[in-house]
Amino acid sequence: MVTAELTARLAQVARAETLLVVLDFDGVLAPLVDDPRRSRVSDDNAAAVHRLLDLGIPVAVVSGRAFAELAEVCTLDRRVVLVGGHGAEWSRHPLVPRSPQLPPPDPGLHARVRAQLQAIAEAHPGTRVEVKPAALVLHYRLASEQVAQSASSQAVAVLRGIAGVRVLRGKDVVEGLLTRVDKGSAVRWLRSTLAADLVVAVGDDVTDEAMFRALGPADVAVKVGPGPTVAAHRVEAVADVASVLHRLAEARAAASP
Repeated sequence: MVTAELTARLAQVARAETLLVVLDFDGVLAPLVDDPRRSRVSDDNAAAVHRLLDLGIPVAVVSGRAFAELAEVCTLDRRVVLVGGHGAEWSRHPLVPRSPQLPPPDPGLHARVRAQLQAIAEAHPGTRVEVKPAALVLHYRLASEQVAQSASSQAVAVLRGIAGVRVLRGKDVVEGLLTRVDKGSAVRWLRSTLAADLVVAVGDDVTDEAMFRALGPADVAVKVGPGPTVAAHRVEAVADVASVLHRLAEARAAASP
């Protein structure tokens, strides 16, 4: 459900000259599923995103997924800017002709982290390692509670012991990041590049808190689902995201001359 307070805030930001909408993918545009390769944007959310685009509002999807995988499952309008790897990988897009210049991760470090996490996965049924260009991720969504706790604890301990690796915990994942970027830095780059006056950001995971913290007091941050957050607003589920976006579109249309 979208509260009256959030509806009022959306009406306020809709009057901005240049407005930017930033969305996470999993758990925001698409429901969480056991097999991430089968994840797709819900029809209602796709329609809402297209409506914003038709009103001239730039929309970016900033995900922790590797860019190649994000591009495969996020089959939205090509006008949407795609950003993968928490801000480490950027699509070529007319709105964002230049992406941040990031130093490539150390291949030796990448191989070392991969080997360490792979050893943990092999010892814990139901877990797997996802390989990204600038990160390695241990997934334990399909493991039993006891196995998941053991695997995640070992992964955190191992990653914290490797210099140059940042540990990031998300929903049923432990991620070792080999760069200094996060979703907050991605939002700041998008805002600067697009000269956006205000930003509306929607996320569901702990990885999205960096995105929320990068916003200013006049921006709007919306958390999807339970859990602690710095976002001022919350909706219950993916099904509510379309309502948020449609209300923003309605307010934008009403504010247009």
